[in-house]
Amino acid sequence: MLQYVFLEHPFFAATSLLYLGATLVYALAWVSPARWPGRAGTALMVAGVALNAAVIVGRWLEAGRAPFKSLFESLVFFAFCIALLYVIFERLYKTRLFAAAGAGHPRAVRRLAERRAGDVGQLHPAAQHHAGLRRAPRRMLASYCRRT
Repeated sequence: MLQYVFLEHPFFAATSLLYLGATLVYALAWVSPARWPGRAGTALMVAGVALNAAVIVGRWLEAGRAPFKSLFESLVFFAFCIALLYVIFERLYKTRLFAAAGAGHPRAVRRLAERRAGDVGQLHPAAQHHAGLRRAPRRMLASYCRRT
């Protein structure tokens, strides 16, 4: 499965490399007094988010459904959400204080997806159905509230 992902979808590997590059350049920005590493890290991170979005849209078009049915697809989307939120927060607050962590977490989630690609399993049946996707978080929250 992993060889298929990398050979048939080179954007997947490129996205992981962009996140890794952003993490390393952001770490360099912490120790360097120059401004270019921070800007380069932001550029790499934005490119990673854009490419991750392209991977998700491409998978959506290829599968003919929203790509959130397996753990692998969900982890790819989760990495996208983390990276997108980091880019938004960096833009809003104009700080790169958590830059290496913000870039490192999507890379770690994608690495987990790469490792788990061989045993891609289906999500719980309630999470597979569109209506179930809307109800599942409410059910989990309600059950949590009942316990506390």
